[in-house]
Amino acid sequence: MSLTIFSTLVLSLIFVIVLSTWQVGHGSVLSQLAMLGALVMMLLSFSLLILRKSLFSTTQKTSASPSVFDGAIWSTQISAGLSTPAAVIRGYIVGFANRPFLEELGMPNMAEELVGMPLTNLVHPKDHQNLAKLIAEIGSNSQANPSTIKLRLIRFDGSTPAFDVSLSRLSNDAHEPLLLLQFNLGNTGKATLDNQFNYRLFVEQIEQIIFQHNIEGHLIFVNPSWEKLLNQSADEVIQKPFLAFIHPEDRPIAESHLNAIRFGKRASCHLEVRMISRSGEANWFEMRARATSSAEGEKTSIIGTLTDIHRSKQTEAALRANRQSLSTLLSNIPAMIYRAKNNSNKHQANGNIASGAMEFISDGCVEITGYEAHELIDNDEYSYPQIIHEDDRQFVRDYVQEQLGKRQRFALAYRIHSRNNQVRWVLEYGTGVFSSADELLATEGFIIAAPATEDSVEVARAIETLD
Repeated sequence: MSLTIFSTLVLSLIFVIVLSTWQVGHGSVLSQLAMLGALVMMLLSFSLLILRKSLFSTTQKTSASPSVFDGAIWSTQISAGLSTPAAVIRGYIVGFANRPFLEELGMPNMAEELVGMPLTNLVHPKDHQNLAKLIAEIGSNSQANPSTIKLRLIRFDGSTPAFDVSLSRLSNDAHEPLLLLQFNLGNTGKATLDNQFNYRLFVEQIEQIIFQHNIEGHLIFVNPSWEKLLNQSADEVIQKPFLAFIHPEDRPIAESHLNAIRFGKRASCHLEVRMISRSGEANWFEMRARATSSAEGEKTSIIGTLTDIHRSKQTEAALRANRQSLSTLLSNIPAMIYRAKNNSNKHQANGNIASGAMEFISDGCVEITGYEAHELIDNDEYSYPQIIHEDDRQFVRDYVQEQLGKRQRFALAYRIHSRNNQVRWVLEYGTGVFSSADELLATEGFIIAAPATEDSVEVARAIETLD
């Protein structure tokens, strides 16, 4: 409207100027009437323009004056100034949410989408009834103090953490009062600690991979260690399935554990998996993961860590191969290699071969004694001291004790009863294992078959002179 009036005014002014110029040379009655009409039109347009401006100013003042008393505006200013998460609601509709509120729900840039949304969209369905009771209670009592309940709110990533939520009344509207909703995130001491500790620096510098995936199993966060250890940037992996980066052979067990967490069947898991790097190389990681929600039986997102254990797994594999090789070697040696522990009972007084319970015996035991190794390990019925010939048992006991008392190795020959009750001569070489406090812990050595001749017996009993 203002533009139309202004245009009419300008055209009238132009018309007057043109007519006045033409009037100088051709002054007729008709031209004078036309000029008079243009002047009237110009004055009328100018008057309308001034009147329009006056009416617009009055309207502005009229519309502005109620805002001073509009509770919704000053209440949003109050909540905006709070450092804790807060929102203003009327009935069940969100009218304003401050930045801490948006950040806590993982929606820092979604203020416009949140305003006008029913609050129930942000509350777990199982808590809707509790929320309704609280709002009804506050609405019916204008003098009610702020009330606090525990509500599970739905974050943008799908997780449903529980918060202590307080509601307080901001207006006396009996129909739909304005309410201030706040989160209670803890005490001042915790806030002080949060201000003093740089969590972002910690997450960025830690050598472990920190990850989070949503309830659909898609990655929504990885720290820089992912790129360092797997050579894949965050942009390449975000919104991709986490299981896609796990070795196919380890994927079923990882999927089983993670799904149990996602669907609220367990709170955490701990397992070893191989992760696939950009080059396709598989590296071992120790994965620890847990639910972001404490509610049982409900879907939740998962946060976890991945610790590089590839080097230790390689070392473990090498040691396992060495043990296998050593086991094969011991099995093929025609000797009984043993370790006897030092414990005391009626058969085992001093922890030596004549009186100690066996902790380990090699497979050569079968060739020497006729007994399987497992039959003589921690077995009173078939303990090795019991199969030593009764005429040699005391000699063996005394001699071994004497050598152990001197902290010296021992070597001797004696007879044993084999499984088929045959008498066989054996040669034994051994030594004591002592603690830093000079306490006998065990005896280690080996036993081999000896020629069963009187001369060899005399020679064997003189072995101690060769030690």
